[in-house]
Amino acid sequence: MSVIQFDFEDIEPRHDPNEGRVIINRNFDRISGFTISFGSVFVQDSGSTKDIRPRVGGGRTAVANLGDHAFAAGGYNNIPSGDRSFSSGFSTSATSSYSTSFGSYNLASGISSLVSGENNITESERSAILGGINNILLPSASRSIILGGENIIGTEPDTVYGINFNASGDISASTIYSGGTNLGDLLSNSSSANTSFNGNRTVKRNGVPNINVGGDNVVDWLNNYFFPFLSASLSTSSNQTIEVGVSFTPTIQYNINLNDETIVNQGRFINVTNGNSVINILNPPNASNNSSYNDLPINPISASSFKWKVEADVDNDGNPETIESNDYTVNAIYPWFYGTFSSGGAVPGSNRPSANQSLIDSGTKVLAGSNGSLNASFNSTADDYLWFAIPSTSNSKNVWYETALNNGSIGGVVDPGGNLFPDFDLVSIDSPSSIWIGVEYKIYISNFQSGTSSLQLRNN
Repeated sequence: MSVIQFDFEDIEPRHDPNEGRVIINRNFDRISGFTISFGSVFVQDSGSTKDIRPRVGGGRTAVANLGDHAFAAGGYNNIPSGDRSFSSGFSTSATSSYSTSFGSYNLASGISSLVSGENNITESERSAILGGINNILLPSASRSIILGGENIIGTEPDTVYGINFNASGDISASTIYSGGTNLGDLLSNSSSANTSFNGNRTVKRNGVPNINVGGDNVVDWLNNYFFPFLSASLSTSSNQTIEVGVSFTPTIQYNINLNDETIVNQGRFINVTNGNSVINILNPPNASNNSSYNDLPINPISASSFKWKVEADVDNDGNPETIESNDYTVNAIYPWFYGTFSSGGAVPGSNRPSANQSLIDSGTKVLAGSNGSLNASFNSTADDYLWFAIPSTSNSKNVWYETALNNGSIGGVVDPGGNLFPDFDLVSIDSPSSIWIGVEYKIYISNFQSGTSSLQLRNN
């Protein structure tokens, strides 16, 4: 039998003989010190029978504002207006079916939603706010939850919102799931161990490259993106320039930077010019160390280039490959020359020198390419003619330049009233040191004497 115990007066419970249910003839204002076992409980109101809408404790809750089978307990001004809703605390409302509101100034307006804390609102169905202040779950955030915090706005479904999450002990990834996937499988290769990641390392990538690094889990992706395996690299000797006719013994450097590499199976010195022939081999452990090798001497008899490189077979983190250096190039070239010739106080254009071997022998040799712009430090006086000579295979020079206010064209007739430099003369020249002979040179001699420290001689 259902038992109702009331500790206040003016309540006259009676049994409905037809229904076997307890009927109370008045709206009750408060109940205390009670034990209630509700089977089906009805209240008689103006001659009609309604489902009970009880309020236990507290005040200012009008029964007319309550939903069917709704319940308000304790506190003040709580309104469970949704059917089968519950409201408790201070000025809380549960306006949708099966909704529950605790705390103060909270509103549970989503179906089957729950709210606690202060001034929080759940507008989405089957959602909850546990604690916190001034938080809201918008209608779009179905089945989501806010855990504490302040001023959090939830908009996405099936989402947990919060600010800080702190576990007093270790969290095992094997006990946490994302959908049907074990979090341990997502974060590590072991679903039974705690996920660990060493972030106390210098990032190896520069900038933020837009690449797909792959990876089967989060830790693999982080390692692939920020801490990729750096393969070994090779470098060799710097390029050199020699003069045609000089015997030269090339020294090829084998400079290996291992980076993350631990296995180097073999290193090789390669003569590129001679059909990529192997001229020396380094086997482990020497293949992992810097080294050098002298190839046979070269004796260039004309302008030419010779090339070498080094290569190595490496494990490359389980993906074997052969790495190689840039080419080491030795360029054999003909030099260019420049100088001055004193006119002995002659008038402009007089006592001008001839373009011949003697002029070349008296000048300054520059062992460098002459296809581009040339810088000649003449350091001449007002009594000196200027001259320079380049191999006939080099680009002709068409402009001289001292400053932005002092420059001009090269070319034209030989005339003291013409350009500073007229057209060149083609002359067969021998090396002043007798290491090559019979090479045709373009020799430029100024039309008149000129004092200058240096000039730039340009193609255009």
